[in-house]
Amino acid sequence: MQYKNILRSTLVGLAVLLPTTFTWAMQSLPYGWYFEADVGSATLNNQDTPNNVSVSGSGLGANANVGYKFMPFLGIEIGYTRYPNGPWKISSSDTKIGNSTYYSYDAAAKGIVPIIDSGLEAFAKVGVGHIVSHLSITDSTSANSVSVGGSSHSATGLFTGLGLQYYLMPEIAFLAEWTRMQGSSSTGNEQLISGGISVLMS
Repeated sequence: MQYKNILRSTLVGLAVLLPTTFTWAMQSLPYGWYFEADVGSATLNNQDTPNNVSVSGSGLGANANVGYKFMPFLGIEIGYTRYPNGPWKISSSDTKIGNSTYYSYDAAAKGIVPIIDSGLEAFAKVGVGHIVSHLSITDSTSANSVSVGGSSHSATGLFTGLGLQYYLMPEIAFLAEWTRMQGSSSTGNEQLISGGISVLMS
């Protein structure tokens, strides 16, 4: 009988505590318009090149987003990402013939999982993006020898992301995230692993 009383008291206590805890979480988690800025390591892959020509697009990338967070599980945002330049080279001689620039913009929904009483949130992004690449020739003689000319390409594709953010205070959070922009064989695909800051503007 004593154990039943203890169990009954425990269940009653949880029934009272859980709604209170959930209400606290709903009130404490920030929401409204926000701005994000982050920098990190970007990688280009799956861009087609002519035979005996290679392109490398790894280096520093940067991203900025503006969005609105609905309390506490959903947000929507638009973003712009600048990726590192990609030097084009003749593989057999390592001669540089040109340089590609890459950027993308996107619109995405952001699913958010707050970790109660920790200031930490996990999130995932999914949406659509548009990536643009532009090749400028720097050595026309060598470029002509491998039939490469200046060009611009663009593609629309799936945009995805995963990340964590930690709130130092209700208006400011540090974030770390991975994003991927799906392009085409002409533009390549881009990935960015980055860290930065989020500022609530409401």
